[in-house]
Amino acid sequence: MSNNSKVILLDQPEDQQSSTDLTAVLRLSARSDWHEGAGDQFTVQIATRQGYYI
Repeated sequence: MSNNSKVILLDQPEDQQSSTDLTAVLRLSARSDWHEGAGDQFTVQIATRQGYYI
């Protein structure tokens, strides 16, 4: 298994908002007891970088 992960800096306001939004979704899913199983697969595309996801 190869590791093609890259660390990127989320320095743009749009990128930071995407990260904040994903965090909120993950917290709400845990509160709704969706944090296990198929309901825990959430992805956000980074707004300023095409092809990068968190």
